[in-house]
Parts: sequence; structure tokens; C-alpha cells
Amino acid sequence: MRRWMQTAVCAALVIMLTIQDVGVLTPGPVSAAAATEAPTAPQLKAGYYHSVSLVSGGTVYTWGQDSYGQLGNNSTVSGIASPVGVKKLTGIVDVDSGVRSSIALKQDGTVWMWGGNMNGQLGIGSTAISSVPVQVPGLRSISAISGGIGYHSMALASDGTVWTWGENKYAQLGDGTRTNWTTPVQASNLEHITAIAGGGYHSLALDDNGNVWGWGDNSQGQLGQGNKTLTTRPLQVAGITGVKLIAAGGFHSLAMRKDGVVWGWGLVYYIEIDPGAFTAEEGKDYDGMQGVDGWSFTTASDETDPGSPGTGPFDTALSSLRLTSVSDSVRLDPAFERNRYQYSADVAYSAAAVTIAGEV
Repeated sequence: MRRWMQTAVCAALVIMLTIQDVGVLTPGPVSAAAATEAPTAPQLKAGYYHSVSLVSGGTVYTWGQDSYGQLGNNSTVSGIASPVGVKKLTGIVDVDSGVRSSIALKQDGTVWMWGGNMNGQLGIGSTAISSVPVQVPGLRSISAISGGIGYHSMALASDGTVWTWGENKYAQLGDGTRTNWTTPVQASNLEHITAIAGGGYHSLALDDNGNVWGWGDNSQGQLGQGNKTLTTRPLQVAGITGVKLIAAGGFHSLAMRKDGVVWGWGLVYYIEIDPGAFTAEEGKDYDGMQGVDGWSFTTASDETDPGSPGTGPFDTALSSLRLTSVSDSVRLDPAFERNRYQYSADVAYSAAAVTIAGEV
């Protein structure tokens, strides 16, 4: 399958805004303006093989692979190339995507999910897939959500508590166990939390004092503890304070301080720090940086080696994008708008999406 992607640089972290055709459909760039008359999307999130967009007015659009019902349109077809509205889902204020699932937060503080559910990541008390949005029971007054990059989901309540569900093989739920949960459980040792981020097999939280907490898989040092020891309960990341934004990748973590400096730890290839750093390391300071996100980068990787730049079966197609540091990424220009690049390649995983222009 061929996919088209449009790339932008977000200073210290290279982030791709992926516009993709999937499944058995004809390859080519997807223009949201041409496919639908929906307003400009204020949010765009990319799963492994599907995309989720929240437009003004609280309506959700999806496109891409749908074999697990992750598009939320009461179907399980191979794929849909044009954005389609998710039926019977209104008043949405936030969206995110997991591996084969989607998650949405309503204005009333309830959480709705649909798609794959092999590890209970829909939070509905079973492992049955759902091709239409279903409410996650037991969650009220939720202020933020995260679909995770793996098979677990997260929700932040207005009282500062964190709730998790789904896969827990690597203790990414933070409840002190390694048991999968098909309904939400509260993560331990956390209070006054203001932000959450789900990684591949680990999770992050940010408290109101600007401290970062991490738990779950630590095989690449992504918990920032100076070791590779898995933890079943949240631990504070040492050496970094004054944080305002966090992001979790497949095997790395990112944090932006209030002064705009980005820090990274774990398996990080895209910030100028030593790859595999186990404690928080400081990256370059770029003016105008407004966000970070943490998907494992996929411009030159395949399903057997995700997130390793310059490897994979299509090196030739992407030979001009051997990104190993921020100094390489300046070729794509961190100003977002001036330079645009489009490539065609067989891509196993989508990248996360962050855009300043609001273009889909």
C-alpha cells in the first residue's frame, strides 16, 4: 500500500502531519477541503492506520483503515479515503486515537470510544470491538483524554485524578498491578494532575507544580529514573521542573518547560541528546515553539524496526530524510509554512499530528 504524507517540523521534535490513503483504495493525497465541506479542523490525531479530526462545532471526522471499526461509522471495511462524520457523536471538545481505536471527550465530561478492543482499551467491561461510539461507564467530569500509542487509554478527571484501562502487561495503567482492566481504574500516587500522555507501553502525567510523573515500561529509560526498571506505580521524573507540556512516544518521553526548552529521555533520536538517555536531557531552544508530541517517528522505518531513522525497505525513497538530530531537521524548516515536502512510501505506522496552520 502506498501512502502520502506531508511533513512539518516542530523545532526540537520532528512531527508529521499525515494525510493518507489506506486499505485497498487508490493512493493519493487526501484533501479535506475537497472531500468535505467541514470547517477547518482545530484538532487532528493520527492512529497507526487511521486519522481522527475534530472540527469547529464539536463534530468528529475520521478516515483510513476501518477493519476494527475505528472510524465509528457502524462498519468494518478495509478503508475509507475521504473524511466522514462520526454519526450520533456531537458536542465533542477533544479527540485522540489509539492503535486501532478512537476516543472522544464530550462537553459534559463523559468519554466515548470505538474500534479495536482486544485488551479492553474501550473500557466497556469486555473485549468486544465496537464500530460505533460507546460511552465509557463510570467516568464523569473528565477534562482530558489520551488514546495512547499502545493498547491502553487514559482520562484525567477535573479533581486531578488519573484513570486508566486496557493493556497492563507493562504496568502502564499505574494501579500497582500488571493485570489488564476492561473498565477504568485509578492510577496510584497521583494528585493535582493537569495533563496526561499515553505512550507505547508507558504513561506520563504532569502535576500543577510542573513536575512530571511516569510509570510502566522502562526498557529504554523512558521513565527518566536513570535505570531501565519497570514500575507499576507512578514515580516522579528527577531533574526537571517547571514543565507545561508533556508527550509520550513509543519508547521515549518529552517535556516542554515554561521557558520553551524541550527535554527528552528514553529512546530519543530527534533531539540533540545521546540516544537512549535514561534521565531528562535538555534539547535546543527554538523560538516560537508551541507544542510537542511523541509518536515514534516513521519517515524511514518499517514495522520490524519502528522509529529508527534511515532504516527499512524504502531508504532510497526517503534518503533525503535521514534525520538523526535537530540539525538535520532544519532542512524542513521549523516555521511550518515556508517549506513543504511530500513523499510516497510504504509506511507501517502513522505519525502524530501537530499543526499551527490548521490545515488538513
